[in-house]
Amino acid sequence: MARRPRKRPGFPAVADDERRKLLGDGWGSVDFDSAYKEMDLTLAYALGPVTLSVADLYWTGHADDRYFVFDSRSPHRIEVGASWVVSEKVPVTLSWYTVLFGAADVNHKGERAYASYFEAACPFTVKTVDMKAGVGMVPWNAAATYLTGDRGFCVQNVFLNAGKSWNIKGTDSMSVGVFTNLIWNPALDDVNFVGGISFRM
Repeated sequence: MARRPRKRPGFPAVADDERRKLLGDGWGSVDFDSAYKEMDLTLAYALGPVTLSVADLYWTGHADDRYFVFDSRSPHRIEVGASWVVSEKVPVTLSWYTVLFGAADVNHKGERAYASYFEAACPFTVKTVDMKAGVGMVPWNAAATYLTGDRGFCVQNVFLNAGKSWNIKGTDSMSVGVFTNLIWNPALDDVNFVGGISFRM
């Protein structure tokens, strides 16, 4: 199965206030036509226009897919990342993510890959709908993580996201929303459509 590019956390690059400098995100998905499952948990800290993050990525499709396995067979990957918003006038976000731990993080030769991903994205609004378009690249071979065979640099993610949220009455910061992601993967000649609901507090 061609693994789609995973959803990156939708954190604001500039924290709204002191209470929101420490941010958390959870993402889960399943495929309707296979047994593939994904659960990503992310913790991030915003420092002005820079956001630093660490994520636990759980993807199935390994020899041992049990969630609470953390030895040499572990299906988990630990990924660190950094995102930077160029400016408020030019809200382009540049992000870099690298896997530091994970038994399945290998290249096409079976060597540790330190799988990495670079992304440039820009948010915009169409009427009352929040949109974001961007492109993501894999800088070197990370065959087991991005399923790119023996190739090195490749464009792995071209996306257009749309979403809308509504504040919950009687609360200061809680909201619910819906979102859709249209994702092209040129490296694998693949395309995916993702939709879901979100809850923020």
